[in-house]
Amino acid sequence: METMARTVRIGALVIMAGVILVGILGCGIDSDDAEQPTGTSPVENISTNTAELEGVTWNLFSWLDEEGIAQTSYGDNISATIEFGADGMYFAQAPVNTIRGPYTADDSGAMTIEDGAMTRISGDEISNAAENDFVANLQRTAGFHIANGMLRLLDSNGNPLMEFEQ
Repeated sequence: METMARTVRIGALVIMAGVILVGILGCGIDSDDAEQPTGTSPVENISTNTAELEGVTWNLFSWLDEEGIAQTSYGDNISATIEFGADGMYFAQAPVNTIRGPYTADDSGAMTIEDGAMTRISGDEISNAAENDFVANLQRTAGFHIANGMLRLLDSNGNPLMEFEQ
């Protein structure tokens, strides 16, 4: 009987700890709740100025995988960058290969990224999966915007495909 009571008490403690943990983790600050600088709103911080897009090395921060699930890490030592030139060419260091090709962008936020010349090095399974997601999202890009030092590449419905930081 004593063992059963102890088991019930331990179970209750585990459940309480779980509830507390969920409460703590669920109390993160949502970007909509974050304080904005005085006199600005999130909409005012968004830019589609191509001059802000060009000449910057953008480091991949998050992306959609092949199943449409947002990701922020495939593991150690897997990264990607992209640079857009004023000459209408982009250069990307994908997770495994490099890509150089043409793009178009205008100050309305419209953007297309065309297939480019790509090296053909094979990586491990995880790196190759990251590469496939990166390239697929480049091909689906239909728009962009920049806000607070972050570049978002958008699909044709305005949904984020990838986010980069300076």
